[in-house]
Amino acid sequence: MLRDIEIGALDDLVPRRHPEELRQDVTAVTAACLASDYARLADLVPALLAEGYRYADRARTTEAWMLFASVLHSAFYLAKDLGHGDLAWMVASRLHRAGEAVSTPAWAALADFVRAHAVLGPGARERALGLADRSADTLVPDGGAAGEMFGMLNLSAALNCAVTGRPDRAREHLDEAARVAREVGEGTFAGLLFGERNVSIWRVAVALESGEGGRVPELARQVDVERVPSAGRQATFYCDVGRGLATLRGREDDAVAAFSRAEALAPQRMRTNPYVRESISELLTRGRLGANRDLRGMAYRLGLAG
Repeated sequence: MLRDIEIGALDDLVPRRHPEELRQDVTAVTAACLASDYARLADLVPALLAEGYRYADRARTTEAWMLFASVLHSAFYLAKDLGHGDLAWMVASRLHRAGEAVSTPAWAALADFVRAHAVLGPGARERALGLADRSADTLVPDGGAAGEMFGMLNLSAALNCAVTGRPDRAREHLDEAARVAREVGEGTFAGLLFGERNVSIWRVAVALESGEGGRVPELARQVDVERVPSAGRQATFYCDVGRGLATLRGREDDAVAAFSRAEALAPQRMRTNPYVRESISELLTRGRLGANRDLRGMAYRLGLAG
């Protein structure tokens, strides 16, 4: 469908529906994305991409482009979370153009945030960091969408700083995001759920990527994850907790329990995570733990054990 949009090959077979019907489907897609309901997303997204684009291209209104951008945002996670990186980049590129058409700073920043998470190849983390930093510099943080995106871009920059060996800069970005979160409250823009709860989730991830797995249990206890209305975000949190616990001798059973929770919340997202797969493979080699029924069941479902 993206190729058809790119070359202008959409024809009259794409049904024409009232904009209110499109809005209802976009709302359903956003809800499915928060729930990590990939079957529902796969059912709705392809046709809605075509309908949304044609509506935006013909109406040429901010509201129409926002609807199309919202579908693209959910389509990005459908592709990325299921391990289709190249397709996710194609979606991110189209979202960037849609974000420019919306002509509001927050939507352009959302496109940059998504592109930073879609960058592939050598030096990807460095390029993602640069993209997040540059995009954050274009925003004037407020108590609304611009503030939320400024915070999310700082969280993205923090994670990429951690991965590239700059823990001090990572902490600076985290602190900046936390400052903005106190002013914004619990946000709703684009389903990103920026706020103090989400910042605490990212602190766990940043500690893990900074090589501070020992801090993960303490940081995790400070996260009120059950109040985050997204199965995907909750699952990602439990994946990170599991990875952190897996680095600590004597906490292996707790790591398995965290991975089990992640799998129950969003099985596809958990099973396609290469870092989770690596942790589970390593846990299987640790003596008695190899007989852990839950661990072996997960390893079987991930294709890591017969």
